[in-house]
Amino acid sequence: MKIKSHRGKYEVIFKQNIKDTIEPKDNNFFIVDREIKKTQPSLFKGIKNVIYITAKEDNKNLEYSSLIISSLIKKNIKKNCILIAVGGGITQDITCFIASTLFRGIGWYFIPTTLLAQADSCIGSKSSINFKGIKNLLGNFYPPKKIFCCSDFLKTLPTQQIKSGLGEILHFLFIGNSKLLRTFIADYNNLLILDSNINRYIKECLSIKKRTIEKDEFDTGSRQINNFGHTFGHA
Repeated sequence: MKIKSHRGKYEVIFKQNIKDTIEPKDNNFFIVDREIKKTQPSLFKGIKNVIYITAKEDNKNLEYSSLIISSLIKKNIKKNCILIAVGGGITQDITCFIASTLFRGIGWYFIPTTLLAQADSCIGSKSSINFKGIKNLLGNFYPPKKIFCCSDFLKTLPTQQIKSGLGEILHFLFIGNSKLLRTFIADYNNLLILDSNINRYIKECLSIKKRTIEKDEFDTGSRQINNFGHTFGHA
């Protein structure tokens, strides 16, 4: 799936094997949710440019981002390097913010490891961090060059995170008046244990979101329908 943006087209690529999502090149620098180290302990074995972060809401800020930037500089990152975020939405937000500001902007990839990130946040260009306790006050529109989705990452998620992702999928199926809506509802219990083709629903969500973000990338009009349910939820 290719998405049009103000920075050109970027691509969502679906992979069967987790290891196929990792490109261990010398100019690739990985920013990885520390939880991935626990669930996939051998995934980054032998790769030198890896920074593990604690991906929690309290760390989605300038201070924590500056610590990561300092680590990247110590590892001798250059403007032609690629940052690769491996994790969920918080890892995505932090990495996008750093990529968009370091050297006035460097390329980045995203490997979403949560259902919420695979079905929603991985596309759309929009990312933000918190500032002085105010949620998502600083941010920009800076899409990754590539997104690698692999459903095997989802197998290690706790049930609560699966439920959060399924709620997001349901929200998009309603927005898009999807033909898969009734099938999804009937399939819900199987999806809770991922005993179904989850990629079918992820791809449907991304197709629905693609239609709105390509018309209104900067969130000034029709894209705001994607906030359906979110405004109340954040409150």
